[in-house]
Amino acid sequence: MHPEAADRAGPVWSAALPPFEVTRGTDLPLIVLDDAKELLERYGEFPSLRRYLGVLDPERDASIAEELLAFAFELAPAGASELAGCWKRDHPEWTEAIDRARAVAAMLEALGPDVDGGSTADDSTKPAESTDVLPSVGPPGPDGRGRYRLVERVGAGSHGLVFRAIDHVLSQCGTEVTVAVKVIGCGAADIEASLREAGAARAVSHGSVARVLDAGVAPTDLAQSATGGPTAIFIVAEFIEGVPLYIWKAAHPHRTAAECARIARAVADAIDSCHAAGVVHGDISPANVLVEPTGAVRVVDFGLASRRATAPDFMEIADGATRDRRRIVALMRWLVRDLPSSRHVRAEVDAVERRCAGLPPRRTLGVDRAVTLATAALLLGLLVTAYVLARRQTPDPVVLLFGDALDTRPDLVELTRDLLDDGMPTIWSDEVFAAKVRALREEVTAARRRGEPSRDLELLAALAVLPTPERLFARPFAALAVDGGLGSDGALLDRPAVRRELAWAIAWSFEAGGGTAPPEESTRIEALSRRLGAPGLFRLLQVEPQPRERAR
Repeated sequence: MHPEAADRAGPVWSAALPPFEVTRGTDLPLIVLDDAKELLERYGEFPSLRRYLGVLDPERDASIAEELLAFAFELAPAGASELAGCWKRDHPEWTEAIDRARAVAAMLEALGPDVDGGSTADDSTKPAESTDVLPSVGPPGPDGRGRYRLVERVGAGSHGLVFRAIDHVLSQCGTEVTVAVKVIGCGAADIEASLREAGAARAVSHGSVARVLDAGVAPTDLAQSATGGPTAIFIVAEFIEGVPLYIWKAAHPHRTAAECARIARAVADAIDSCHAAGVVHGDISPANVLVEPTGAVRVVDFGLASRRATAPDFMEIADGATRDRRRIVALMRWLVRDLPSSRHVRAEVDAVERRCAGLPPRRTLGVDRAVTLATAALLLGLLVTAYVLARRQTPDPVVLLFGDALDTRPDLVELTRDLLDDGMPTIWSDEVFAAKVRALREEVTAARRRGEPSRDLELLAALAVLPTPERLFARPFAALAVDGGLGSDGALLDRPAVRRELAWAIAWSFEAGGGTAPPEESTRIEALSRRLGAPGLFRLLQVEPQPRERAR
């Protein structure tokens, strides 16, 4: 699979969550469970009680409530106790329903996985697991059994199933050693290359990476039951006693932005070590980051990495590394997605963005405890002045253009920054970006027809359609956003002036029709780009700046 195609394959878990709505005449139990499954599969969000409080009453809708809770506990057996405690603290009226669901889940777990004939959220799309005793894989020992005896299936990742297994060789020392074995489907002609490339992932050694230990060819019956195909390889890695990040997030609704940033930085450190070894992970997501009971963070699932690690093209590896870093930024935004917007949250997100872009952290100044009150006051004044000047030099374009109007729309904030930074969509696939732009254009048009226009969304729509075939809508949207007042007097000191100048630039780019901007217009757009902190503005407008004259 091409790296870019692989990057576009998974769920769009970084997008904004849609609201949960119930229409009259719908089957409430069905719509609640379908919504919970979609949250996990598409948005990487573990189903939480808070989402359904306005619809479900634990006493009136007891059966639905218990079914929802049982579904959640079945998805997260390792984190069920922590989830139950968190939900009972935050929603004490649900305590009885939670206890009943926990009791049912414990009973079913004790009786075995096949008692109720149920299935998890991903069973419908994964190959069926054999009902026979699970086989052993790896080099055979004196008794003819493979080194790694599969014990139980513990998850489904990219391209295969994951099993908990016992390492017979290391267990001979007296203590049973548990490992994770992932079975990945591949063509017969690709087995040798896949095993060779899995060796590259084994070279990665970092405290936040689940170490790859071994690899080999899976037996035909295991390949068929686990992947649906006749051939597969297996990869053996450390078994991590932790919960996926989406479960940790659900169990920590009162987490801070600093805690989220700590996790994102740990993932970034782990991925840096992978890139240094020539390995691209390729599938960073909430499901592939585990949090141990100690709080340690571990990156797992190198299913895609094993296919791409030793790409002969250096540029392919570089592109994959860039996508990995972008996904870490998206992971941080996903972690804070439901936190109240604040300067502290934005600062932590900015710190992770700078970390992943290879930029140094923003400088902070400390004050000696022994300084006098007068000196402290003077330093405070200098700090405030320096902060204001720094904000003017490196503005947040979203805040400068829209204030707090987009605080409840994190996907639109991400869209704006992406376009102004790069001049084109880079976070989402072409299909997802086109769907978002289409939805935004329809929302803006409908609001204008109702007589309730949103000038913020109209200006954003003007930006968003520029890199699409629908860019002809950009000019009218820009004019509507500023009531036809295109351009400023050159002093970009306040938000209205910056918005008018941006609307002028969008309108002018249509008259220019591409090519190099004349000196006067180039100077204006360059000044606007600096004021916004938007290096991608020229590219977004599809014009080139005037070349600078070399100093003699």
